[in-house]
Amino acid sequence: MAMQYMKETAAELKGAEGGGAAAAGVGAGIGLTMPFIMAQQMQRAQAQQLLVCPSCGAKNPATVKFCGSCGASLAPPAKVVCPNCKTENPATLKFCGNCGEKLS
Repeated sequence: MAMQYMKETAAELKGAEGGGAAAAGVGAGIGLTMPFIMAQQMQRAQAQQLLVCPSCGAKNPATVKFCGSCGASLAPPAKVVCPNCKTENPATLKFCGNCGEKLS
């Protein structure tokens, strides 16, 4: 969006009387600010983490508790600690995924 604005501004300055030098200056400014614009966009993309709904597969922001598509809970599944090797396993398992011991 910012890139489109800068291109349009440079095009307008180029068409203006004596705007050739000004347009060149805007072009140089675009080139100098491009790394900063890209870094900001990458930070925004990283900041908005998504959770995938285990029920329907829809992507949801990490800040919500329920799926916006189907209403299912997005809370992490309950964990059970293996009595033998102390590995955390999802509560839905009957046997430890690490050592094979029966989970109670």
